[in-house]
Amino acid sequence: MKKMKNNYINIKESEKDKFIYRITSFERMAEMFLTEKMTLVKPKKWEDPFENFILNYFEEEDSREDFDFNFRNSLYANCWTFHNRSDALWRIYSPDKYSVCVRTTIRKLFEALFEQGGHLKNNTCFIGKVEYSNQSEMYKKLQLLKTQFDSRPKGSGLAETILFKRTAFQHECEVRLIYQELFPYEKEIFQFDFYPDLIFDQITFDPRMGKNTYKALSTYLRENFNFNGKVMQSSLYGKPEKIFKKKINKINNSS
Repeated sequence: MKKMKNNYINIKESEKDKFIYRITSFERMAEMFLTEKMTLVKPKKWEDPFENFILNYFEEEDSREDFDFNFRNSLYANCWTFHNRSDALWRIYSPDKYSVCVRTTIRKLFEALFEQGGHLKNNTCFIGKVEYSNQSEMYKKLQLLKTQFDSRPKGSGLAETILFKRTAFQHECEVRLIYQELFPYEKEIFQFDFYPDLIFDQITFDPRMGKNTYKALSTYLRENFNFNGKVMQSSLYGKPEKIFKKKINKINNSS
């Protein structure tokens, strides 16, 4: 599979097989299994007002006819993290305590998109690590990136513009899967075909979910979606003595 080097942004070769995680509602996960489609959304739907600040700047500052293009509407993305145990992320993305965390690798996730990218996939499909900076550093990067655009931005340059975030969000440790539509595309979402049972290798339920609910939903997952990966409930809030005992037994059994 031939790929441009710039399809992986801020990602080293040694990092491509690292695990990444995404918290989503059980309903959305079930929908992915049923439809075999993954959804990316426009960055303008994200809550942080600084998220798309570079593209906002382009729109406001450059009114040339050959630059008159709604850049924000040509990008779609979804967000993943390197963190597998985070109280903050569970509380933010699972407010009702009924969500799950799916696990894959950077390489598997990107190649799932890349395989569906068509003959222009080298210019439309990207994955990258978010860089965290203070506000003044972000504006310096803005100026540097803006000088690199002679006309309408394309390729990894445009994808890179949504890989900046303020240091206040550094705890998220994000990786973003990005698709750039090369032609005007008015829909709010972009979807591509993939096989969840091949891309996901682990599904973890919210640590605050009731035990009976967890048992029922995990059984439903196994029986209805033919998922053969690991299914478990996060032990983030488990009783310390039980967690400690399990670790001691594991050490004794391996010695």
